[in-house]
Amino acid sequence: MKQTSENSTEKLQSVIEAVGSIINSICGPLAVLNSDLVVLKANESFYKLFKVTQLETEGKPLLGLGNQQLDCNNLQEFLQRALTTKSKFHSLDIAYKHASSELTTMRLSARVVHKTDIHTQLIIISAEDITHIEQNKVNDRLITKERTQDLVAARHYCPAKKRLDA
Repeated sequence: MKQTSENSTEKLQSVIEAVGSIINSICGPLAVLNSDLVVLKANESFYKLFKVTQLETEGKPLLGLGNQQLDCNNLQEFLQRALTTKSKFHSLDIAYKHASSELTTMRLSARVVHKTDIHTQLIIISAEDITHIEQNKVNDRLITKERTQDLVAARHYCPAKKRLDA
């Protein structure tokens, strides 16, 4: 029984190394988690995006990274549901504050990979910083509100023109 456990651990390490080579070649932020939501491997883009180091990340729970910026019920719920249903999710938007108090919005997606030969599930999670998109939406709403107020004010001050053909 012990040899089987050691064999599974060796196979898992082999899988993590192979996956690590793949994710390191991808430009976008990616991480691989185990079923306990612990980060097994991540790429440089992931570290930069979340302002963490490899030492602070690998072997640590995803929800505890940095200043626990990802510790939110939505993310944990989505990841647990994905594990339970062996499925994926796309476009979960999460807003949080960095230690520097800057507000950041991330769009996360994940897929569960079930490895039957090592009796484990891995989660591959990708992230995208969409802060600028959210800021643009807020700016658009403010501009729309201001223009609407200007139109209402202009209508109040300008009498309607009389039709010439009447």
